Amino acid sequence: MVEIRHGFPDEPSANYSDRLVLGAGWNEGTLGIDDILYGAEGDHGTLRKTLVAAFE
Repeated sequence: MVEIRHGFPDEPSANYSDRLVLGAGWNEGTLGIDDILYGAEGDHGTLRKTLVAAFE
C-alpha cells in the first residue's frame, strides 16, 4: 500500500490522502495498482466500487 497525500498550501483544511493498493503486475516480478482507497482509510469509497456502480 502506498499513501498519496494531496496538499493545498492556500487551503490547508482541504488536504487529503488516498491509498494505492498494489498487487501483482502484468509482468512477473512487477507491481500494479489493484485498487485505490479514497480517504486515509478508504472511508470515502474505492475506485473499484465506483467503477462497479458506474456500470450497473
